Amino acid sequence: MASGPSSSNTKQRNNAMNCSVCFEVFTDPLILKCGHTFCKKCTDSLIRCAKENAQQQYHYGTPTIACPECRAEMPADGKYLVKNFRLADIINHFNLSLETDPKDVGATVWVANPPSPPSRASIEILCNSCNEMYDPKHIFCCSWCSSGGQEPFFACGTCCVKKHQQHPLTPYEQMATPEEREKFVNDVMSMLLDTSNNLQADFGESVRITPEYQNLKNKIRDSFNFWNPVLNNLRTNPKLTKQAIEDHGNIIDYFLNLCEDTISQVKRIEQKHADDLIALRATFSHKVDDAFNKFGQSLNVPMPSTSGVAAPSGK
Repeated sequence: MASGPSSSNTKQRNNAMNCSVCFEVFTDPLILKCGHTFCKKCTDSLIRCAKENAQQQYHYGTPTIACPECRAEMPADGKYLVKNFRLADIINHFNLSLETDPKDVGATVWVANPPSPPSRASIEILCNSCNEMYDPKHIFCCSWCSSGGQEPFFACGTCCVKKHQQHPLTPYEQMATPEEREKFVNDVMSMLLDTSNNLQADFGESVRITPEYQNLKNKIRDSFNFWNPVLNNLRTNPKLTKQAIEDHGNIIDYFLNLCEDTISQVKRIEQKHADDLIALRATFSHKVDDAFNKFGQSLNVPMPSTSGVAAPSGK
């Protein structure tokens, strides 16, 4: 007889057959409009909580539910739910296999036996609502309950359905780790330092040293100092998400591009003034030559050209 499946494959199959709300093997699995599947009793609980919240908040119209997996909203109405026949057939197949020949199912025995708890990850997170420990994939960070506190407020899938229905939730796996926050801050600080040094060098080559140019230089320098406390806060912020890091990175990229574009405009202004000075000198030389020529004609004496000469000789 062939050997049983590997532990990793077994664990993946076990996870696929368990509802992410009650953590038990699916019973009467129903598919939401977003495509995620949950037990009928769990979807009934979702709908019931949504209707109760709507009544408490005097909400008119059809209340909505949010998918515990992706937070997609849909009407809290059972007619939108469809039975997942394929998944139900698979679960029934394993239940039948247990009854006929238990020794052939090997490591998958617990899948068809709901009372046996699934294996947990090496890291477990405390749900701040029910004070139970859960696998990180079943934990969400509630932004509403985290506001005003130093630490994030975590809730399991069941508590999210019962107590955090209308709150903005972020899956724990989308929260930024300390290592990700540290790497982001270090990378940004390196970019800021390199850009600041380059801009200072470019400004050092500026020809027009006027109060306006000096004020602009000071403004750009001070704007770089703004990021120091911001980055220190991001480094120690446990509520930071991966999406927030990406958004902050886009803002910093915009800031760096703005500084570089400003320096480019300074150079264009300087070049424009240089071009204006060249044109002014050429006009001056032409008009002086014309005046000298007229003066020489009146005396019938040839006059020297002033092209490339700063001033007439005086003779």
